[in-house]
Amino acid sequence: MLSSGSAYPVGDERIRVQLGVRLFPPRKTFDRFDPERILFGHGTGVFEDASTTLDDALAGARKGFPRALVRNFGTNLRLFAAAMKD
Repeated sequence: MLSSGSAYPVGDERIRVQLGVRLFPPRKTFDRFDPERILFGHGTGVFEDASTTLDDALAGARKGFPRALVRNFGTNLRLFAAAMKD
């Protein structure tokens, strides 16, 4: 749902919201957290201003949807196809 990997970027986002949840970002899930740092299974962690960066990612997710759709459609289609193959 959240990543710092290269499959979901829009502009200069440090945390990317995956295309499938950009229209309805999981704000309630993350509202209770005030992280000092954020680590991911893939990609670079966020070690400075983590809480603000998370808030910005969730707040801008819906606005960034059209741009993310155009930019990442091929990547998301390949990821979906690979997941369905197994």
